[in-house]
Amino acid sequence: MGLTLVDSSVVIGWIYADDPLHDACVDAVDAEVAARRPLAISTIAWAEVLTGADGDRKAHAAAEEFLIDAKVRMFDVDRVTAERAAELRRHQRSHARARLPVADAIILATGAVHADIERVITADARWRDVPVAGAEVHVVAGPVSS
Repeated sequence: MGLTLVDSSVVIGWIYADDPLHDACVDAVDAEVAARRPLAISTIAWAEVLTGADGDRKAHAAAEEFLIDAKVRMFDVDRVTAERAAELRRHQRSHARARLPVADAIILATGAVHADIERVITADARWRDVPVAGAEVHVVAGPVSS
C-alpha cells in the first residue's frame, strides 16, 4: 500500500485544538492510519510545522510526537523534486491567477516524483486545482457553516 504525504497545514491543524480545521485534520490523519496507509512528510513541510511551533514547547512536542508515533517517513528535497516543483510553478502560473508558492510546489512535487506516494493530504484548498501526476490530492474540508 502506498504512502500518504501529509502537508504542514494538516499537521498544524492536528496539533492545535483551536485551529478551525482541527477536527477535520484529526479525522483525515485517523482515516489514513485506520486504512493502514503509512504517512510521509517533506522536509519542507516539516520545517513549516516547526516554524509554526516556534517558541511553543507544547506544540513542538506534539509535532515530534506526531512524527514518532505515526512513524512518519521524511522525504528530503533532491534535484528531481526541485525540477518538478519548478514545472508545477510554471504550469500553475500559466493556468491560474495566483502563483503557487515555492514551498507548496516542493511539497506537491515530492508527491509527484516518489512512486511510493499515492496520496497527498492538505488543508490548503488552493491545491485542489494543481495537477500532480502519480498522486491523488485530497483537500481536508472543515465544517460547513449554514
